Amino acid sequence: MQINTRKITAEMNRLGITTEKLGELLDPPRTRQAAAYVIENGKTFAIIEQIAKVLNLDPKDLII
Repeated sequence: MQINTRKITAEMNRLGITTEKLGELLDPPRTRQAAAYVIENGKTFAIIEQIAKVLNLDPKDLII
């Protein structure tokens, strides 16, 4: 399963959320570096669901 990093980045820019803020909003909270890793390598549906929840998106929109 691949994650649509372009869509995540575009939505983060639209909402004005930094990678650091995204990391803080995930459960459990993550550092900026860990959040960046999750965005690039999110391989589980649980991670994708967390990111989608923070960005107010449908999780299936983040899967390529």
